[in-house]
Amino acid sequence: MVDAHLRAYQVIVSNFNGTKNLLAGKGFWSDSINESDDDNVFYPGDTIYIGKISINGKYVAPNDLDCTMDLFPGVWDIENKMKVAFLEDKDDAVIDHKCKELFSGIKTLNELSGKLINMK
Repeated sequence: MVDAHLRAYQVIVSNFNGTKNLLAGKGFWSDSINESDDDNVFYPGDTIYIGKISINGKYVAPNDLDCTMDLFPGVWDIENKMKVAFLEDKDDAVIDHKCKELFSGIKTLNELSGKLINMK
């Protein structure tokens, strides 16, 4: 939590018993950032269930389970340290369905025609 009053957060994704953040970018905690701004934090919205990790441990959704390119912070591939998106799909219902299949391990990112986006 960055600001308790505004319920503003940044994410830390680390190995168990680890202290180093595995992912870096907008919305991810960094020790080198002394003061965060509104562009570098996210807000949980109305949901209590925030952070999610896929069944196979390959993907993380720090906030909402949403694989659209514009969502912040979005869904991330932990090993490749890149954001997951379904760029060719324009229908939110299709993207939502594919995102749930990815997280449940029913299909792979390649089978779902998803892409990894470098956010650096």
